[in-house]
Amino acid sequence: GEGGGGGRGGASLSETELCQLHQVQLWLLLECNLPLDSPAVLPPLLRYQCRSAIKASSHRSPSAVHLTVITLLREAILHDAPCSISEHFTDEPTSYSIDIALSTDAIKVALQVDPPHHFLLDTERAIRMPDGPTLLKWRQLRAVGWHVVSINEFEWQRLAHGPEQREHLRRKLAPYM
Repeated sequence: GEGGGGGRGGASLSETELCQLHQVQLWLLLECNLPLDSPAVLPPLLRYQCRSAIKASSHRSPSAVHLTVITLLREAILHDAPCSISEHFTDEPTSYSIDIALSTDAIKVALQVDPPHHFLLDTERAIRMPDGPTLLKWRQLRAVGWHVVSINEFEWQRLAHGPEQREHLRRKLAPYM
């Protein structure tokens, strides 16, 4: 329709629709290597609205698991490592929120504390698989140089506090630290 409203007579897009557009733009730019001057790239104002929506949608209070993970990282795992730790880090190229960003001069690790609703149950194999939006976020973070490590809450809660949780974190981070 007229006015750039996407066929709705100028109606504005919802936050969910803006987030989805942002993900499509990232896919076109990062994975299809579309140049910024391509007609398929959104106009600057709409790109800005999409980036703002993705940033707004990712703000949530840290879970108890998140707080335990960050405490274990600081006290028991990375206390001597030459590594910076940032909570609720926003990756500028993608505008995605990273729960815990770990970085050294050589490597960037996005540690995601993923709640149960980020997973689907594969009943045939009796395992939980990341859902589509979660997989897409991980893939797009990898496309800009992040190593993504997921700590899923339902798996974490089955571990005994302390030693088992520390060992689980060490195993997950071992390839990168």
